[in-house]
Amino acid sequence: MRRLVIIGVAAAVFLLGATYLNLRYPPDRPTFMMVGSEHVAAGRSTTVRVLARLVDARSRLDAEVLSVQVDDHVVPFEAEGTRPVTVAFEVPGALRGREVTLAVTARAGGREAVLRAKVGLIKTDPESSPLSAVPPTLPATKRRFRLDLVPEGAGLIARLHNHIYLRVRDAFGAPVEGARVTVTHQALPGGAHVSVTDASGLTSFDLRADRPSYRFALQVVKGDAEATFERTIVPAGRQLLLRTDKPAMAPGDKSEIRFVTKKDSPTVYCDLRHGPVSLWSGTLIDVDEQTRLPVGPLAPGRYDVQCYFHPHTPGRTWATIPLLVGEGGVREQLTAEVQREGLMHDEALPLSPETRREVAIGYLTALLNEPPVMPAKLANLRNADVAARDEEFEAAKTNVLIALGGVFLLVLLLVADLILGNILGTRDRMRAFGAELAADEEAGASVEDLAALEDLTLMAHKSREGLVKTRGVMLVVLVGGTLVANIIAFIALMALVR
Repeated sequence: MRRLVIIGVAAAVFLLGATYLNLRYPPDRPTFMMVGSEHVAAGRSTTVRVLARLVDARSRLDAEVLSVQVDDHVVPFEAEGTRPVTVAFEVPGALRGREVTLAVTARAGGREAVLRAKVGLIKTDPESSPLSAVPPTLPATKRRFRLDLVPEGAGLIARLHNHIYLRVRDAFGAPVEGARVTVTHQALPGGAHVSVTDASGLTSFDLRADRPSYRFALQVVKGDAEATFERTIVPAGRQLLLRTDKPAMAPGDKSEIRFVTKKDSPTVYCDLRHGPVSLWSGTLIDVDEQTRLPVGPLAPGRYDVQCYFHPHTPGRTWATIPLLVGEGGVREQLTAEVQREGLMHDEALPLSPETRREVAIGYLTALLNEPPVMPAKLANLRNADVAARDEEFEAAKTNVLIALGGVFLLVLLLVADLILGNILGTRDRMRAFGAELAADEEAGASVEDLAALEDLTLMAHKSREGLVKTRGVMLVVLVGGTLVANIIAFIALMALVR
């Protein structure tokens, strides 16, 4: 029996050791992320994007949204797409407080999770509070003219043809008509572009931005007055521009956004923003110059369409364009918005009616164009999931080590059993020696020998019964422990193989 126990303990050590040495990190699991606006407006629609991907491989998974809850209100929603899922819903108008909690339940790869995020609550229209429309202060200048250089896309966009607007004003900020503007740079056809300003002091030229930076030399001449300038522009590698023929419209009308990009049929993610609130989000696949994004009808106010190539981390690959909804013509609305936001000195507005419509609208739209409000990562379970996997892996190692510790205790019990066996054997030999001495008593044993015989006999019988019982209990523990250890080791090994 004890040989079987020794074999069993050795087998348990082998199985648990093999299991520990072959432990592997837990397999990839789906994790979720929710991105969107950090603010919502009571009684208005909003959108979020839900993405699912594997933790290590970072490959996207098809996701499904099961429910949407705003504070204690379960709200209806519309979901579009799977990688990511764009979720649109309306925020209840009866909400109170400065914050609300969004709870979106999603499922992907056999896992279901709830993504929770606190966002700011706007109880009024995002643009209802008046702006402090303070016109910019004109800095002092010794030149006879002031020159503004305004690219159409909130900056110069690399690898694309850009419209660049030039505006000449006098030292007091009033537009200068009939000034000859010469833009010199070797990237321009013939090395220079010469034009004359209109009644609003405006002119423009086109440039394909294929260089890392542009340092323009500009000369403005009118009559005897002359001024020279240098302007350096560094193109942004966004590779995306948005354009529209209708940047301002009446309530109930619609507009269309066109895309300009050099990428080959990219997927583009777009948001319609009203102040800090994202009202709508959409995904456009295989975008080219024929793609159109319809917008409207909308309530009066300023809106911004912002698009990018990445669903949650746009980086610098973005494009924006403003949209206005209100009464009046396109130029009137754009001019009023520029004045409202204090983007231009009073002397420079309004533009002259003689300015060509496309130039006036393009220039005012470029003034209003601004960088996007980047989508915020409202909820991201990746760090928690990675921590859970680490804990699972450490727990598996700890359990195997505990099992090995239990087997080590069995080894100690085996050693103790061997020691007890040696003790019992020694005492049995002492009993046999005492019996021999008793047999020799008749042969004239001395009194000292008889006393020694009596002492040996007492020592041999002193606790033999207790030792035998202890050894029996230890054997039962060894047999049971060996069986349990081998079962645990076998289960652990099978789980590892699976």
